[in-house]
Amino acid sequence: MLHKLCPAKEGTYQVGVSKIFLKEDLYQLLEGKRDRVLDIAAMTLQRYTRMCFVRKNFVKFKGCMTLFQGRCRGYLARKKFALRRKYLIKLRSAVLLIVNRQRYMRTVVEPARKAEEVSEGENKGVFPLKVMSKSLLLVHE
Repeated sequence: MLHKLCPAKEGTYQVGVSKIFLKEDLYQLLEGKRDRVLDIAAMTLQRYTRMCFVRKNFVKFKGCMTLFQGRCRGYLARKKFALRRKYLIKLRSAVLLIVNRQRYMRTVVEPARKAEEVSEGENKGVFPLKVMSKSLLLVHE
């Protein structure tokens, strides 16, 4: 196993009953490898810990952004609706103005004008054809 870890020469170590005795240079080499393995393990733990914190913050940020986007879309939709409603009210008032004016002309002005024409015709002695009957027309011809 020692030969698998590092290039160990026969004189740099000795195997005892329960221990392995190493010379200083082999001991330093094994300690250096052990430190590198521990450093890699510590960096891996730190990397995963940082990743967990960053992922947690990202998920929180993503949720806040989704909420913000929804609120912005809602605000813009309400603003657009209010603007459309305002324009619809203006259009409706213009249409009602025209319709009411036409209704007024049809019910008040036109009958008054017809009555005026009839009265003018009576004053001049000319009767409109609508007022005259057929019997009177035959007589006058």
